[in-house]
Amino acid sequence: MPAVVGRAYEHTLVIHCGVRFTVFDGRDWVADPPIDDGSGNPPPGWTGAGTMVLLRPDRARFTSVDGDVAEFRPRAPGEPPFFCA
Repeated sequence: MPAVVGRAYEHTLVIHCGVRFTVFDGRDWVADPPIDDGSGNPPPGWTGAGTMVLLRPDRARFTSVDGDVAEFRPRAPGEPPFFCA
């Protein structure tokens, strides 16, 4: 069942390369803007556990359990996926 606009869903971000991407509601999403410490790491204190809310079909917001917030947009067709080693 697709995500409902306005409803919070438990979500975990992979953040070891900063806040850059996630998969939510069966789609690839890109952080807009990306969030990191300037060296490709998550900012100090960031945690990947939290909730994701679909604000509208083309915008989602992640809020960590500590209150950190990141905005996401769907990855555009032809836009390469982000890879983190």
